Amino acid sequence: MPAERKRNRVYSPWSNIIVQTRWTVASVRSALDSHERGMFSQSGLLIDALGRDPRLGTDKSGVVGTRANGLLGKPFSLRPADEDDPRAVRAAEEIEAIWWDILPESELRTLLRYLWFGGGAPGELRWKRKDGRWHPVVKSWQLHHLFREERADGEQLYERWWLNTRSGQVDFTPGDGKWLLLADGDRWWLNGSVRSLSIPWLGAQLVFRDALRHSERLGMPIIKALHPAQADPDEVDAWFSDLKALATETAAKLPQNVDGQGTSFDLALLEASGDNWESFEALLKHIHTIYAVHFLGHNLTTEVDSGSFAAANTGNDVRLDYIKADFETISTPIRQQVLVPLCAEWYPGGEDLAPWPHWDVEPPENTKEAAETTRVAGEALQSLKKAGYRPKDMNAWSERFGLELEEIPEEEKPQLPPQPPPVPVPPQDGSAEPSGSDESEPEEPDDAQLHLLSGDAPETVPGLVGGQQMADQLVDEGLPLAQRAMAPDVKALLEVVDGVLADGGDMQEMTDRLVELYREMSPSRLTELLEKAEILAELKGMASVLEDL
Repeated sequence: MPAERKRNRVYSPWSNIIVQTRWTVASVRSALDSHERGMFSQSGLLIDALGRDPRLGTDKSGVVGTRANGLLGKPFSLRPADEDDPRAVRAAEEIEAIWWDILPESELRTLLRYLWFGGGAPGELRWKRKDGRWHPVVKSWQLHHLFREERADGEQLYERWWLNTRSGQVDFTPGDGKWLLLADGDRWWLNGSVRSLSIPWLGAQLVFRDALRHSERLGMPIIKALHPAQADPDEVDAWFSDLKALATETAAKLPQNVDGQGTSFDLALLEASGDNWESFEALLKHIHTIYAVHFLGHNLTTEVDSGSFAAANTGNDVRLDYIKADFETISTPIRQQVLVPLCAEWYPGGEDLAPWPHWDVEPPENTKEAAETTRVAGEALQSLKKAGYRPKDMNAWSERFGLELEEIPEEEKPQLPPQPPPVPVPPQDGSAEPSGSDESEPEEPDDAQLHLLSGDAPETVPGLVGGQQMADQLVDEGLPLAQRAMAPDVKALLEVVDGVLADGGDMQEMTDRLVELYREMSPSRLTELLEKAEILAELKGMASVLEDL
């Protein structure tokens, strides 16, 4: 058959109604044994049956649907094979315009499900003509239609793949422009989740069945029919026949004083008791956790208790490395087996122009966290500067917190207001010249003299002016003393910061260690210094008030 006719021919599976509904431990193990030998006629049916579990789900539901959403919910684009080649850029733009006609999302979801469960997903490229051009449309095939045969010729091992179609056996050769196989590795079927999840899945079905039976037994306890041992057998039979109708009746006739001695007919319920139901719940929960961890990388989405908003928000996504692995697994075979044949059709000799399918799987930047990091780093830097220290390497400091810093140009730096000239203080004896002043020094201009908000002249309140001078002196002389008193504690704080940075710790670890160190610090040195300063300030204030009075 000419290659073009073979490519354009549409094949149908031998049967679309092959199902198996009754699975036992023996049949599941048999299907898995065949699957591991590369035969999928039974394991393919088992994979279809797994979708009956609502927790596993199908293409759009359960953990399988959540896993698919993790990839397909990301922004998609076709990236040119060579961004510097105008032809490659044009090819990517033209193909992206009809991408979802080529590979509909519904078919991609089905292919992903067979890829995850079976290790590989077969598909057919059905070529259609549109606007004068042929393009493929991918159609997924169920795995149980795919067969594999190995035969040895001396030391050489030959492998043949074929599909069972209504037209008979058709060779399955992915990449020939007709067939597609999404898989990873040569013996891809060994990567299928059917191998690890089938037994837990079967266990969940049996546990659920037993739980329903247990519930039925609890809801419909055994009725004990009590009758006198000496009663007329015909009356007992008639009475017992009436009991059988209790499923639809709400009352029963119970004869009394049958033998004149008070003996009577009676009913009693034999109810089951105990907490056996808890074992069903615990086992089902364990199996559901296996599902979630296997497909999502965590069980937060399905197992978060109420009130845990942070955990629930985290569990909405599939683990990032799982999404990246799915992207990397399917991107290359789709390009090689779908887009390369398409580019060969559209651009003769242009197979190298085939673009790359790309899902943007990188998470968006957490701007809130970045802003918080910047704030904490800035506050830490200011605290160090106030204590008289600074980082040895500012570039290393900024890189440690993921910050990109540059020095502000001189002309853009905020200009501080000019400091007023010092205010001369009148002498205590009220003379015009300050005590000990140099007569050669020029007098300060009038606008530099001290002005009081009350409007009084400074010479009239020498106590107030002297008190302020004393306060300024306390600050000037007390600051170095405070620095010396705090030096051991500041040094200890810096050692903690340097230790965390050297160990590659994060901000939370630094915060925890600083809080722990802070609890151990003794405020006695600084407290004694502040106490002395307060006493001096208070005494000087009292003296200043008395002087002005």
